[in-house]
Amino acid sequence: FDKDGNKIGEATAGADGKAKITPTVDIPEGNVTAKATKDGQTSEASAPKEATAATPTTPTQPEITT
Repeated sequence: FDKDGNKIGEATAGADGKAKITPTVDIPEGNVTAKATKDGQTSEASAPKEATAATPTTPTQPEITT
């Protein structure tokens, strides 16, 4: 969840209990948190972790060879 409480992604934990969350929207700057849900019960939010907006890198100039 972003700093405003909006869901930004979700994932299902594997047998090892780990989940890899792939955001469905760009992550805004500010604190993000996670919650766990099982059998209809939802945990309290995790401790916040600060996210910083990613700055896209400029692609390199293409080179044509013949």
